[in-house]
Amino acid sequence: EVMKLPESAAFNRVDKYGISHPKIGVKTGKVVVKADLALGGKKKAGLVKICDASEVEKIKKEMGVPIVVEEFIPHEKESYVAFKAAREGIETYYSDEGGVDIEQNWDKVKKTLDQLPQFSQFYKFFQEEDATYLEINPYTDNLMPLGVVLELDDSARYRHVDWPSEIKTMTEREKK
Repeated sequence: EVMKLPESAAFNRVDKYGISHPKIGVKTGKVVVKADLALGGKKKAGLVKICDASEVEKIKKEMGVPIVVEEFIPHEKESYVAFKAAREGIETYYSDEGGVDIEQNWDKVKKTLDQLPQFSQFYKFFQEEDATYLEINPYTDNLMPLGVVLELDDSARYRHVDWPSEIKTMTEREKK
């Protein structure tokens, strides 16, 4: 079984690896409001809004789903990287063109089984957390993830006493 985590839970997992990410729970200034759901493509689905913190409650009502409020990180460039567990090792997909249009730019995504030094902290996280899939889209020039999709191998739960019990396998969620 695979456990797909909502973004706030995924960001909580990366904290212990020293991977910087937007602060969660910001209450002032310019913020990013996201549906806190275990799925990609939230921005295209209208489930990501950039606004002033004073508008959060209104947006929460409009979305009608659990949300996470993050600090807005100004950036000019969005890049993409994903890691996927494969029989041969860890497949790494990467591109200098990330963001909401990654699917349309898939021809610019490179794939390798080599571990690329610039992503060493993500490889460590991927391996030690028993991830089956990790997508960081986008990330900024300083490798700060702004969006994360994380799937964990549920059969490795016994090694991770710190995994929250509310993290459920995809099958458990689909039954509800």
